[in-house]
Amino acid sequence: MSKMGHPRGLRRGGRVLKWLLALVAVFAMYLGYGQVSPGQGSSHGVWPMVEKVLGTVLPGVVPGTKPADTAQKDPAFFEARVLKVADGDTLTVQDPDGARRKVRMFAIDAPELAQRHGQAAQAWLEKLVAGQAVKVRVVTVDKYDRLVAQVFVPNPLGCDTPEPMEPLLCEGDHDLNLAAVQAGQAWWYRFYSKEQSTHDRVQYAAAEDQARTQGRGLWGEPKPQAPWDWRRENRR
Repeated sequence: MSKMGHPRGLRRGGRVLKWLLALVAVFAMYLGYGQVSPGQGSSHGVWPMVEKVLGTVLPGVVPGTKPADTAQKDPAFFEARVLKVADGDTLTVQDPDGARRKVRMFAIDAPELAQRHGQAAQAWLEKLVAGQAVKVRVVTVDKYDRLVAQVFVPNPLGCDTPEPMEPLLCEGDHDLNLAAVQAGQAWWYRFYSKEQSTHDRVQYAAAEDQARTQGRGLWGEPKPQAPWDWRRENRR
């Protein structure tokens, strides 16, 4: 996910404004209050005010303040490690903070475990990513509190990025959701296709058509049944 950049002139103007505010704050300290220094205090309580202003506009310049973290991480895109593969489209991952998160892979639907080819789809996914690092792009959170997400297997060769603190997709990162459809381990979940990009819709449709034509995975089974139909017929 990219961020909109600001025009160079606006960035320069913002820096100038910060310095002007800092100068005004320091100047205010001397007007009518006498000279005070950090830590000495003042009967008028001016230094704390000045220190607060300086700490806001020039973090790191005033003792006790820290530079702001300008590389904000996108909460909808994070790196993780796969802890468990529940079935052909559901993972449990550990996020960078150590929290366990359940992920439902977006825009695909694998056969249920009790369904024909369900365990084969789980085994395929487990072999591919169990214990491995992945990148997770969250689309939404479902009613079961699962992250509905597009999952990527990172390029093993790595990549160079202009902002290494921001999690970015790299050339060669592998769309795991698409791979499941290509391998015939999951159906393309067309019901959610409107939430995909045009590029992804075209890729997923072509992947399913090719897998079906070549009899890959579940398409090699006699009369494969869509998981959503199977669930409707087997409701408790």
